Amino acid sequence: MDRQELLKLIRNTLGKYYSYPRVNKQLEKYIKEGHTLDEIAGCFKYFYNIKNGDPSRSNGGIAILDYIFTEYKLWQEEQYKKQQEIAEIQEDIKNYRQAISKKIVINRTPVTKPKRLHLFDLE
Repeated sequence: MDRQELLKLIRNTLGKYYSYPRVNKQLEKYIKEGHTLDEIAGCFKYFYNIKNGDPSRSNGGIAILDYIFTEYKLWQEEQYKKQQEIAEIQEDIKNYRQAISKKIVINRTPVTKPKRLHLFDLE
């Protein structure tokens, strides 16, 4: 995610409460602290989409990220673990289906039709 996409995401989420100068200053601060744009975007999405944060309480900025970044990291690790578990379960199901779906061949003796008996000769 590049900076313009992140600013667009923030602007769309905060709506009328968005303040470009404040957000820009806070972004610079987070980047200097060593956070990537993807981390900032993920944390922002986590707070407003998962936790249902209120944009009206943002004061036009993204300073909430200071308070929830560690919580976001824990949530992200938990999601990764869940995805790994799901992948393992799907692999187990796939292997189980392959084991069950072996073809069973039964050789039977061919069945012959009995000859019809002509009881009456009408000719």
